[in-house]
Amino acid sequence: MGFAYLAGMKYRLEIVKAMDGRERIIKTINFQKTDRLAAHAMFSAGKMKEFKNHYGSNEIEDILPIDARWLAPGSITKAYLYEKYYTDEQKALTGFGISDWGVARIRSEQSKYEKIISPLMTADVDQIINYPYPEPDQFDWKLLKSAVIKCRDMKIASAGIIPSLGGTIWDPAWHLRGLEKFLEDVAFESEEFKVILEKVAETSCNLAVCTVKTGIDIIILADDVGTQNGMFVDPRSWRKWIKPLLKQVIDASRGADDKVYILYHSDGNIMPIINDLIEIGIDILNPIQEECMDIKEVQKITKDRVAVWGTIGTQTTMPFAKPNQFKDLVCKRLELFGTDGGLILAPTHILEDDVPWENIEKLFEAVEYFTDQ
Repeated sequence: MGFAYLAGMKYRLEIVKAMDGRERIIKTINFQKTDRLAAHAMFSAGKMKEFKNHYGSNEIEDILPIDARWLAPGSITKAYLYEKYYTDEQKALTGFGISDWGVARIRSEQSKYEKIISPLMTADVDQIINYPYPEPDQFDWKLLKSAVIKCRDMKIASAGIIPSLGGTIWDPAWHLRGLEKFLEDVAFESEEFKVILEKVAETSCNLAVCTVKTGIDIIILADDVGTQNGMFVDPRSWRKWIKPLLKQVIDASRGADDKVYILYHSDGNIMPIINDLIEIGIDILNPIQEECMDIKEVQKITKDRVAVWGTIGTQTTMPFAKPNQFKDLVCKRLELFGTDGGLILAPTHILEDDVPWENIEKLFEAVEYFTDQ
């Protein structure tokens, strides 16, 4: 048997043969024993530049025990389809650009944040129906398939994000409509609200099928419906309007490949709908922000039902913890989730420039410390 000791506690880890990253991720999702915790992380552009300078490598998985990559197809934006939705004054703004879904973004060199202009803010039902929602030919699926093949060659899992406005149903709808107008639509359950949700769901189903057909292991569906302290939308409204449409996208994904795993991402506190998400067929819940939700309570709900991907806070732990705290932190996650799979340990968001490299190294050193090999 293999054993690891920390702070007077003993953890018994059954001896398991060494695995590659893809196998480790898949076994974890299926609640099977692995040789160590499965792990993942994503990095800001600035952090990646720092990594390359520090290690002299372009492949972070060669240096850190990272078992998966999140991927997206390339964009072939047909901006001309959407130019009529904006005035000449808007199009002349510095940093103006049009996204894949036709939402305008005003970027600033002084900030990583951006302003959006919603094309359907004043639209009626007919205009919402006739809007040019993105078609599959607006994306480079060959590029995504090549990235999937590279992951297979690297023996890590591939997770594909459907091309969207940060989400699958809720987020694309409010981006298209404008947040204030969309929340008004939600409150009154307007016909415009119902139609835009249906059109977004139809589009997301088509794009999800194309994403799955590239051979990815995991499809990432998302909607940021949580805030720091609770749901952004009333759970009853979510169940009535969003849940059935999200299930349509899940079913379409599995119709394209019944072996694909479904990851659902929402920042914030979404405790009230975790059981609903499990009911409609997700396999993995992400990111479980420790600043927003009680991880012990999440584990009680998800245990032996769906895997958890995340749990290491990027608002608090990653930038501000002391390097010597990470081994104890990983130990506590093992104590809570056990050694029979179910946890893919990861920071809950992209690691930004203010996260010390020593903290990143210590997190992944701790991942490798608790191993049978």
